[in-house]
Amino acid sequence: MNVTDCPTAKKRKYPNRATAEAKASVSSTQMYAYQCQCGSWHLTMRRTAAPVAPPGAVDRLASMSDHDFQLEVSAELRGRSTPEVAAALRTPQLALRWGVALKRVLTDIHADLAKKKGVQDPETQEWRAAMVRRSGIVHARQLEIRSLRKAEEPGTREEQVKTQAANAARRRLIAAHRSEYEEYLKQELERRGLEFEQAKAPRLRECS
Repeated sequence: MNVTDCPTAKKRKYPNRATAEAKASVSSTQMYAYQCQCGSWHLTMRRTAAPVAPPGAVDRLASMSDHDFQLEVSAELRGRSTPEVAAALRTPQLALRWGVALKRVLTDIHADLAKKKGVQDPETQEWRAAMVRRSGIVHARQLEIRSLRKAEEPGTREEQVKTQAANAARRRLIAAHRSEYEEYLKQELERRGLEFEQAKAPRLRECS
């Protein structure tokens, strides 16, 4: 089988991720978009894992000039890149450079839109709508990068667990010394000109 052959030729082909996801959004069944080895996008009922960049793909993109890298990013936005390139862009090693390239795309889109501001002929209106759609795809990619970088932050999960544990310990401490807590709360409320009502005192549930 050649790289461009489609293993599911009977499936409907979409030119890019945005078109496939737009179709999935109006489907009565939960569908997921994925890029096939043929280059087109299909829909599937099974959630698919993100493609894995093959060895060397990340290094190849990383060693490209800014101009060539920008061309690859633009091709991916149009759904014309290979699955290998799409997967390589979505790696922590290329996230920062990918984000910079996407900012350049947005800057160019805004500049082009500004040049034709106020022009209302049908051709320009159609072009403008296409540019707005493309900027939406760019923003979606930027959200991907944000999620990718957040997931790679060291200690993020550990810090969340520590915070949860500290909150649970605080609630257990208050529950174990309820009378002292209410006395201190009463004093602090009086200092602020408020009256303490035991029935309405904030109660924190115990958490093991």
